[in-house]
Parts: sequence; structure tokens; C-alpha cells
Amino acid sequence: MELPEDLVERIAETCVRAGGLKEWCRSWRGTCRRFSSLRWFEAVARGGVPLAVVPSDRCPTVQLGVSRARSATEDAVARAAATRRALSRIAGRSEDDDDDDDDDDDGWDVLGTGPTVLVTPGVHRENVRLTRTCALIGWGSRGSAVIEGSGWEPALAFAGLGMSERGTGDTMGWSVGDTGERSVACNLSIRSRNRAQAFAVAVVNGAPKFVRCDLRGGLLVLGWKTSPAALACVVRDGRGCGVKVTDHGEARLDGCVVERCGTHGLLLERGGRAVLAGRTVVRDNDLEAVLHTPDTDGVALEGEGVDLGPPAIVRVGVRKYDSDDEEGDSGHVSVVVRPNVRRLRVGAETLEHLHGHAPDYAWLKRGGFSFDDDGGDEDYEEEEATGSDYDEEETGSDYDFDDDDEGVSASPRINEPYRE
Repeated sequence: MELPEDLVERIAETCVRAGGLKEWCRSWRGTCRRFSSLRWFEAVARGGVPLAVVPSDRCPTVQLGVSRARSATEDAVARAAATRRALSRIAGRSEDDDDDDDDDDDGWDVLGTGPTVLVTPGVHRENVRLTRTCALIGWGSRGSAVIEGSGWEPALAFAGLGMSERGTGDTMGWSVGDTGERSVACNLSIRSRNRAQAFAVAVVNGAPKFVRCDLRGGLLVLGWKTSPAALACVVRDGRGCGVKVTDHGEARLDGCVVERCGTHGLLLERGGRAVLAGRTVVRDNDLEAVLHTPDTDGVALEGEGVDLGPPAIVRVGVRKYDSDDEEGDSGHVSVVVRPNVRRLRVGAETLEHLHGHAPDYAWLKRGGFSFDDDGGDEDYEEEEATGSDYDEEETGSDYDFDDDDEGVSASPRINEPYRE
């Protein structure tokens, strides 16, 4: 039995007004050719205001799309809000529940009425700065829309550099307002062309959301009240750490994967905080899954699906045949035992982390620099002699750090790279 055409159109308009771009993409656009046109969506959900599509004649770059994206008309916003309230009453939900739906679990703009930039498939080579709150959405399959930054700057940055649109036009008359604190990046692949650049995304202001994004490089979070959230994202192949949170910032990872990064999976320092939720996995990074300095609280785990990887890494090395070797051993195995979550100690260990290498302690002592009792230069000299910078009680490890068998070594020196 077929429904009357006018009824089908009324149902489509109601659903798209209530669910916005998300509902249009997953239902009517995919099932009914009549409602598949972008112009139909713009007329129904945005009052005729077009979306910013990149690249296009009006928006040839992503940065121009961010600058020129427009919100829906006030009438369209009012109609969408009224439709959602009516559907909530029919479903038996209260107004408080309806307000909670404004920020749904996918991070999309449910109404589809805010400034929205559609990034079409392809590689867009530019460094994008989010200077206003908008939805930056990759159009097409996952990974097909790529933002590739160049030089030493991150490909995507939330830096709080925007200004309010209520200014008078004179630079001195602008008042600081919306600077992109609540922007959303969805279905994008973000990477740096310069492989020496450690971070593909930098967030120094606000609480943006990343939904189903692939970061080829690290995520840098810093600044008080800076609290981005990532949902179902992949952070991979960073030259340094996967996610670095510092200067009292906070990051939330929900159902994310952090893997194959050059140092730590998560690095927290100077009051940084992190929350791991859902089925977040931190694996196959060169150093610890989580490393944090003494001035941080570390990470908070929510749920039982968080996986910080195995407690030991086994490396098989092959060496050339040595004529002096009577046994003619052609290979060896090295077992590196280390904690997955480690807290640096105040003093020499902290300095070594911050500066990359241990400084000249004799020079520091002559200059009047003193260390704390629990991490002083005497402790450091003892650590250098014993090759250990933590004990079994501190790490909770049951492994024996002595070399019992030839060719098998267990090294607790996690700050030192493995050498054949």
C-alpha cells in the first residue's frame, strides 16, 4: 500500500526538521530520490540558506568555508525547535530531556541550523583555523575527505582567534565573542604533510568535538578550560606522543584508538587530565600507554572496555654470524618489561623527561640548583649504576629484572630505546 504523496512529503519535512543533516543523510536522502537534493534540505531545514560546500566557487578552500558558512534563518530555527518539542511530547519526554538532546551522542548539530561546512572527498592541502563555532563535516565515506597541513603548524587548530560578528567593522570596535569553542569536526582525515610535525590537531581553547575522525599525527590539548572530546576516532602514526594534555587542559576519549605513535600513547603534564571511556584502546606505541608527571592526577577510566595493551613487549632481534661465537647463535630475544601507566618522580627523572636528556648535574649543583630528597642527584647516580629507576612495589610488576638466561634480558629502563 502506497501513502499519498503529500503525506510522504509532510513526514519527510518533519523528520528532517527534527533531525537535521544527520536524519536527512541516513534516511530520506538515501531512500527517496525526490528528497535527495541538497537544495531541498536547505529549503526545509535552513529556510533557504545554502550550506558552505568546499570546494565551490563561493568557498574554494576549507578556511573560506569556515568564514563564509551561514546559520539558518530565525524562522527555520523556530520551526525546527517547535517540531522537536512536538515530537518529544508525542514520545512522552519532558522538556528537560528535549534540552539534553540538543547535544546528542554523535556530536552532530541535530537541528542542522548552525554554520555547516561540507568538505567533499579529496585532499585539501591547507592549514585550517577554526575561528567560529561551526560543523566541519567530511562528505562521503570515512577517510575520503582529507585535510593535509603543511609546514610546522597543525593541519587543524582551535586557537580562540575569532571575533564576534556583532562588531562595528572597525577593528577596535570588535568584541571578543564566539571563537569556535563548540565546533564539531566529523568524518575527516586530518594529517600533516611534514612528517616531522608531531601534532596534526591542536586545541588551545574551548571544547570542540571530534566524531569518527582519523588523525595521522598527535592531538595537542593545552590551556585551562580547554576540554575537547573525541568519539570513535583513530590517532595513529604520530612522530611523538598520541595525545598530549598539558597546562590544566582535559581530554575525553570515548571509543577511540591510539596506536603506533613514536613515544607515549597519552602524555599528561602540568596539571593535564584525561578520561578514557567506552572501548578506548591504547596499543603498539613505542613507550608507555600513559605517562604523567607528578603534578597531574593521571587518567580516569570509565567502563570496562578500556584496553591499555600488554604489560610486556617481546622483541626478536637477528644478528650476523660471528666467527668468534663458539655456539654460533644467530638470534636473540629481548623482553622489555614496563608498566603501562607510569608516574614520573620529582627531580632528576622529571627533568630528564622535560628536557629530553638528563642535564649536567655537576654544573647544576655548582649553580646552586638542588633536588628534592626523593629524586636528588644521589638517587640519580645510584639509578645510573643499577640501571633501575623504579622498583617492583611501585610498578606492581612480578617480573624479575635480573638476567637469568643468556640472550634474554628484562630491562626496566623504559626511558631508554631498545638497542640490539
